[in-house]
Amino acid sequence: LLWLGEAYPAVLRPDEKGRAAFDGHTFYLPYPDAARNRPAVAALYRGMAPAYLKARAAYFAGEMGLAPKSVKVTGAKARWGSCSGKNALCFAWRLALTPPACVDYVAVHELCHMKEHNHSPAFWREVAAQLPDYASRRALLAEFGRRIALQDWEPDLKEEP
Repeated sequence: LLWLGEAYPAVLRPDEKGRAAFDGHTFYLPYPDAARNRPAVAALYRGMAPAYLKARAAYFAGEMGLAPKSVKVTGAKARWGSCSGKNALCFAWRLALTPPACVDYVAVHELCHMKEHNHSPAFWREVAAQLPDYASRRALLAEFGRRIALQDWEPDLKEEP
């Protein structure tokens, strides 16, 4: 299973409450069949993702001198992240399956929308000012998007931003 772009082994460890676990080295699955484990693993990911995603958004917000109205982690299926017109940021928990370079790219991308609420050349200059290598990060995100789709978490996840 993936976590921050790294593949970790998964082993069976029955849990009477049906919970999956991760110790930083191994995922522990409560059931012997994959279909029953999917909700348990998704719940684990949803529990693990917010701390990391919010911390990276906070780090870059500080670097950029920005203060989002809020930062939430959601089950969004159509995108990796979003920035509302009122500067509230949202990130899909699935983003935490991608490498840190991708997480940072999406965090910066959404924070830049606080300055430019569009994808104009001025917006991309803002992104490039923070992450000069954003194009390679974006390509890596697209690669992981395809890989995550093959795992069938959400096959309709868009590759944008």
